[in-house]
Amino acid sequence: MLESSIIQGYLNILGSIIKITLFIIHYLSLFGSYARGEANSESDIDIVVDLDKSTMFGLVAIKEDIEEYFKNHVDIVQIRDRMNSLLQKRIERNAIYV
Repeated sequence: MLESSIIQGYLNILGSIIKITLFIIHYLSLFGSYARGEANSESDIDIVVDLDKSTMFGLVAIKEDIEEYFKNHVDIVQIRDRMNSLLQKRIERNAIYV
């Protein structure tokens, strides 16, 4: 099982690369079971991202890169104005910003 600090370190590197190449990232954070320290072998990696240029291609590229690196399923959420308020509160409560 992966440690939260390993994922955070990788996301820092990924964020730097993406800022330079494709997108401007306002923030990238880890949330969910890894952020809470409750992950198990079945846990996926939950990421929340706010991109300056929000495109499906960009989100898919980020997701695939993280999945390839960690060999684990990744869920990426982008904060939106019309987002489910319960999900947004859950993300805000335990997100680890990188």
